[in-house]
Amino acid sequence: MNVLDNLNAWRAVSAAARTGSVTAAAEQLGIELSKCSRLVSGMEREMGFAFFDKNTRPYRPTPQLRAFLAAFEPALRNLENARALHQATGEKMRIRFAAPIEISRLYFSKALVSYAREHPNLSFVLQPEATLAGLRAGAVDAIVLSDVPAVAEDLVVRLYHVTSTCVLATPAYLRRHGTPQTPADLVRHTGLLLRTVNLNPVRRLYRDGIESEILEWKNVFITHDQIALKELLLEDRGIAVDLSLAHVVEELESGRIVSVMPGWERAPWRMCVVTLREREEACPPLRLFAEAVALRTGEDWIAYTERGRAAIARAGTP
Repeated sequence: MNVLDNLNAWRAVSAAARTGSVTAAAEQLGIELSKCSRLVSGMEREMGFAFFDKNTRPYRPTPQLRAFLAAFEPALRNLENARALHQATGEKMRIRFAAPIEISRLYFSKALVSYAREHPNLSFVLQPEATLAGLRAGAVDAIVLSDVPAVAEDLVVRLYHVTSTCVLATPAYLRRHGTPQTPADLVRHTGLLLRTVNLNPVRRLYRDGIESEILEWKNVFITHDQIALKELLLEDRGIAVDLSLAHVVEELESGRIVSVMPGWERAPWRMCVVTLREREEACPPLRLFAEAVALRTGEDWIAYTERGRAAIARAGTP
C-alpha cells in the first residue's frame, strides 16, 4: 500500500509533530520506534518537503508541515472514527476506565461524558484507581498511571504529561511555624503526604540533580487523594510535597497557597494512559479512545501546570 494511503503513517507524522520527537510519537501510538521512524521518513519522501527543523530539541515542525496538518488532521480523525465504527460490531460498547480519584472527580468525569456524546455507541464506567494487575486480570479496560510501567511488552503506554510539583504551604501556616529553607528543616514541620494503590508517600526531594536525604517530619497526615490533601493544606495543617499544581491553580494565583524551598521538588510524575495491547488490537474503539483521552488530557494538564508555575514565579519566595 502506498504510504500516502496508510493511516498509520499519517498518525505517526501527526504524533511526531505534536511531541517534537519520533520516540515520543512511538510511545504515544504504542508502536516500535523503528516502525514509527520508517512511517515518518516514508511520508516525508512521498510529500517532497522537510517535516521538521532538526536543529532544535524537541524537533519543530516546518511551516509547510504545520499548514498541511492544520488542514488534514480533521479529515484524519474522521477517517479513524469511520474505520473504527466499521470494524466494530455495531453493538453498544462499554469501556471501563480507572484513574486517580481526584483527577476523575475534577476532570475525567466531564471528559468521558463529552467523549460519549461524540461517540453514541460507547458508554463508560469510571472506576477508582486501579493497578496493572487489575488491568491484566481484565477488571478494567484502560487505566491512568503516574509512572511508566517497567515491564510493558504486553501494554500500550501513552505518556501524556511529565511534571513535578513544588513544596507548598499556606501563608498562615508559615507565620505560625516558620518557613523551611532546606529539606532538613522539615523535621520541625507537619508533612501532608499522599499514599494510593500505586504510590507511596514522597521520601526525597530533588534540586538541580541533587537528591535530598530521606525526609523527616515532626508529624504527618497521610491521605489517599489529592483533593483531601488540598483541603488539609488550606486548613493550615502542614506542608505538602505531593500536591499537583494543576489542582491549586486558583489558590496559587490568589496567594492562598505559596511555594517554599525554591527549586526543591518531588521526582517527576510520568502520567500515562495504559491499555492491554491484545485488547486494543481486537477493539479499535478502545484504541481511539485511549489515543484521544491521552492527547486531550495532556494538552489540558500542561496548561494547568503552566498557569500554576506562572503564579509561583509572579509571587516569588515568601
